[in-house]
Amino acid sequence: MIHRSGETDGASRVISKGVLRSLQKWLKNARSDRVNEAIDDDDYDEKGADAFCGTGYAIVTTYESIRRSPDTWVNHNWSYVVLDEGQKIRNPDADVTLACKRLRTPHRLLLSG
Repeated sequence: MIHRSGETDGASRVISKGVLRSLQKWLKNARSDRVNEAIDDDDYDEKGADAFCGTGYAIVTTYESIRRSPDTWVNHNWSYVVLDEGQKIRNPDADVTLACKRLRTPHRLLLSG
């Protein structure tokens, strides 16, 4: 958990470039023996579903967090960016819209309604 509202242990956490670099390094190591390998039913039967857990990460944040510290978010290579409540970035001149447009990803989804 990154944001204060989600804390259950009282520890304060902040997303940083270092945290994102650590996650990217961890992901590369976790996938080193399975990169671009399709997972099928035989794999699950042979290895079990637990063998394929932990080879990805997701970060859930707010538009406000991206607006306040855009450099932390835009200087990371994301596999996917999913933006919920797309109407919040409707204004093309708003700081949050400009920051979201700078997120580096080949896959971008905008959800609304």
